[in-house]
Amino acid sequence: MNGTSVHPESWNEASNIFFVDQPIGVGFSWAEGGETVSTTEEAAKDMAAFVFIFFEHFSKFKARPFHMAGESYGGRYVPVFAAEVYDQNIKLIDAGLTPINLTSVMIGNGITDFYHQLTSVFDMQCTFASVPPIMDIATCVKMKQIIPRCQKWVKESCLDHFDEIDCGAAMGFCAGQLEAPFWSTGMNPYDISTECDGGSENLCYPVTRFIRAYLDRPDVRSMLGVDPSFIATDHDMLK
Repeated sequence: MNGTSVHPESWNEASNIFFVDQPIGVGFSWAEGGETVSTTEEAAKDMAAFVFIFFEHFSKFKARPFHMAGESYGGRYVPVFAAEVYDQNIKLIDAGLTPINLTSVMIGNGITDFYHQLTSVFDMQCTFASVPPIMDIATCVKMKQIIPRCQKWVKESCLDHFDEIDCGAAMGFCAGQLEAPFWSTGMNPYDISTECDGGSENLCYPVTRFIRAYLDRPDVRSMLGVDPSFIATDHDMLK
């Protein structure tokens, strides 16, 4: 219909899926008093409460297997959220309520721990850890030399003692030295065995253009309640 068709093998043919905009204050998630959260642990409490309320309200889904999934920074969110749901289950059982049947977590291309993943960025580009090296030797040598400095700086400013400004500077510098060179290769960061097809503005997948065109239709925007002026990767808005 209007250029779209139903996919016979879509996820919701085998499961019930819902997406949650979180933490509070982003997307369609808002608080009447304008409250926000400042840590992943605080966001986890809201998520666990939401999951409980959801299953209480839609009781026909109670006890069904529940899977939590996320990608990118979801590598940080999902484990903490799942742990909070798991801990909440103990309280639910003690209160005589039905616990959440948390069955699994799924993480795609996850950022789980910036400090420990620093070296993997080098391994991915300069060794045979996954595919043959994709970076030139000179750049790899420079990256190898910078890793100890980055590990020390991130550990001191982000882990041992968190300093928002210094930690941000450390992560920005290290990302620039270790991750930025990748973009000059023309490879797909989500699948480094393939070239980036469609450009970074389309996340290296041409189909993104069609998804954007569909979501940008006035009728779809209206149905979803999206501001007509909203742009999906508007980096100026994120500043």
